Amino acid sequence: EGFVRLDADVARFRREQVENHASVLVGIDDVRNRTMAQDAVIQAFKDDFRAAVEREARADLVEKRKSSEADLEVALVKRSIERLRWDEEQKTVKLRAEEQRSTEDHSSKLHEARVAHELAQKKAADLELLQEQEASNIRQEEARQAGEKELLQLRLASD
Repeated sequence: EGFVRLDADVARFRREQVENHASVLVGIDDVRNRTMAQDAVIQAFKDDFRAAVEREARADLVEKRKSSEADLEVALVKRSIERLRWDEEQKTVKLRAEEQRSTEDHSSKLHEARVAHELAQKKAADLELLQEQEASNIRQEEARQAGEKELLQLRLASD
């Protein structure tokens, strides 16, 4: 009877072991399936995260590029403004120099005209003075001759 009971216990033990083994295999399959599902979720998360990081990096690069382009555009505008300012200053300098030359030329011409006018007036005044002196000399000579004539007539009349 002990052997029969032992045999029955061994059979029951084997059945339980087979059931436990089947249950462990089902559990392992469940764990394997869950692990694979989690691995798939983790991989999807990694892919999404990588894509988001790449998008963010691209967005940052685009933003940096746009910022650099804007800075370049500002620098170009500033340079063109400086060039225009320099060109205008050069034009102003040239115009002032030209105006100065023109003013000096005009002043020189006015001075020459004034000197020529003064010379002409002096010449006219000198000519008039010369004519008056000649007229005075002629009158004096006529007066002297008239005096001499009178003196000669008086001598002739007294002789």
